[in-house]
Amino acid sequence: MLLKIKDYKELELLYGGMYGPCYKIQRLKDGKYFTWKVIAFDANDEEQLKRIESEIDIVEHLDHENIVKYYGHAIAFAEGGRGSHNVYIIMEYCEGGSLLNLTRKVEEHVCTYSEGYIWMVLYQLILALGECHKKKNDGNIILLRNLKPSKVFLTRDMKVKLGDFSCSRILDAKTRAATVTGTPLYMAPELYRHEMYNEKCDIWSLGCLIYEMCALKPPFVGNDQSELAQNIMGRKAADIPSKYSSDLRRIIKTMLEKEPLTRPSAKMLACEIIRLVHSEASFCDDKGRIKVDSIVETKGPLDEMDDYRESDASRAFHFAEELRKKFEKTFVEVGNTTDQWQKKEQA
Repeated sequence: MLLKIKDYKELELLYGGMYGPCYKIQRLKDGKYFTWKVIAFDANDEEQLKRIESEIDIVEHLDHENIVKYYGHAIAFAEGGRGSHNVYIIMEYCEGGSLLNLTRKVEEHVCTYSEGYIWMVLYQLILALGECHKKKNDGNIILLRNLKPSKVFLTRDMKVKLGDFSCSRILDAKTRAATVTGTPLYMAPELYRHEMYNEKCDIWSLGCLIYEMCALKPPFVGNDQSELAQNIMGRKAADIPSKYSSDLRRIIKTMLEKEPLTRPSAKMLACEIIRLVHSEASFCDDKGRIKVDSIVETKGPLDEMDDYRESDASRAFHFAEELRKKFEKTFVEVGNTTDQWQKKEQA
């Protein structure tokens, strides 16, 4: 949908990006807040134009509660046709900022994420990835190729949303991609091996992201990109801190399998988490168990959901709900530092 720039007021810079900065904006007619991403382009640069068209094509066809909503775009042409023009991609505004900023805040206050919050983030991102990886009517799927904390956004009501599809690609579900793109810390081994890849590269990146929420550091590091690549391809990640459950540790391990064929799909992960985790959200029954038919439209393993079992994950999730109610602004377990942090927040 083509919108008009004059209908909005730019308020503040939210973050910069390789392909363009993102600003908080306000719609003049009703005062509602949105964001727009500003992408400068040269009308003679065909590759750049294709990238912009691809990003718009992707976001306008994604409609899911765990994906930042697209509302339209606007174009501003330079006077006289000279210089760079701008495309403004107008999206939903997420008041909670990014997961990257929240993690920095957790580190700053010497805290850790509660396990329940990690499960909530993981499950919602799996649902978002499942929507991207779901075969569309034309037989295509969407690869993110650059999933990382700065592309995960938070709302006031605890929703987690994927955003910024600048590196994403539409791919025939039967084929694989070859172009190497992404952030080195979160890139899958097959990309470093210069192999063809598919949607399983996003599962690896998700594993890195969740590992980082637990350990407050990436699973693989290096003094330079060459050493990082060797570690990603050849070394196993250290265990996450022992305070987290064996269920969470196991799921992270499956996402960080070196070979994409042995990594689970988003649907498989959703099935497994439904087995393990129950929440107090609206898709739970009166016993606190997830109503399967309201979450995933599939058959097979999900038909066995009636055989519910209590687990480390479900206990941690239930406990985290109590923590969330008490410390709703923090989403963390902070021990004796909780009161100190809350006083700082209120100051």
